[in-house]
Amino acid sequence: TAVAEAVIMACRATRRTAAALSPLLHPQYLATVRTYAAASGIEIRLLTAAGSAIDLKSCSPAGDLACVVVQSPNFLGVVEDAARVFGACRDGKALAIAVCNPLSLAVLPSPADIGADIAVGEGQPLGNPMNFGGPGFGFFAARGGLVRLMPGRIVGRPTDAQGRGGYTLPLQTREQ
Repeated sequence: TAVAEAVIMACRATRRTAAALSPLLHPQYLATVRTYAAASGIEIRLLTAAGSAIDLKSCSPAGDLACVVVQSPNFLGVVEDAARVFGACRDGKALAIAVCNPLSLAVLPSPADIGADIAVGEGQPLGNPMNFGGPGFGFFAARGGLVRLMPGRIVGRPTDAQGRGGYTLPLQTREQ
């Protein structure tokens, strides 16, 4: 769902309704994005694959794209040149969404280094294997200017001058 939420967030941030996705995304991620997009009125456009990677010839900046989504390593295990795909597919306003495996970031450039505005992925590789009851969790990160548009709520627990704890929604513009 993190990939789908990132696409919706990009559409909200750019006020555009089309998203270009790699056809080499995990099939479950792609299906989830399509389901969310259908309910949200977002047009999904698939880039073209050349073998086991995205064909850069199929990328061209479209003025109505909200975002470009690339998974690297992709579903087939190929490390995509996401920086080149982002550069070839988006104009100055479309956002770049990187879907990444956190363990691969030990040797691959970070999402920020390849020009991603939003980074999402499955964090399970950081825990025990699922057959041992390991946790399954997604992660979602965005550049500073996009933080207030992130889905969900971030709850903080500050203390007052008397040392009493309380709960706040620190990134919300207004609390009720």
